[in-house]
Amino acid sequence: MPRLLIVLMFSVLFVVSGALLSIPLIVRNPLPIVGIPGSAVFEELNGEVATKLELQVETGGRFALVLTAAGQDPPGIGTLYLRMLDHEMPPLALRSQTNSNHEYRAAGRFPMPGRWEVLVRKGDERQAFRFILRE
Repeated sequence: MPRLLIVLMFSVLFVVSGALLSIPLIVRNPLPIVGIPGSAVFEELNGEVATKLELQVETGGRFALVLTAAGQDPPGIGTLYLRMLDHEMPPLALRSQTNSNHEYRAAGRFPMPGRWEVLVRKGDERQAFRFILRE
């Protein structure tokens, strides 16, 4: 009887350990978490265009973002959208201002914490920067 109990305990331990060790394989790219207040930097390479997004969130959900698109010819980012991934609310179009030839700035306010996406759309090309905004 004690031998059966020991075998059962090791079997359960083996199954639980295997399940815990497989979590990183299931969750491949966890979303970055941005606190309020907080900041984050995202970088993405799409073909020959390297895009960098710097996000600064203040108390109350106000944010400012700077988007740099290096290697883009002609310069221009197209349209910026802010979209909440957990709700079916329509994307919010962001008004961007040109700081320099390849740098753009936008500001706004997050209505609530959750999973968000900053979407850059230019013609048929799209780049998405996803993150979790927490309180």
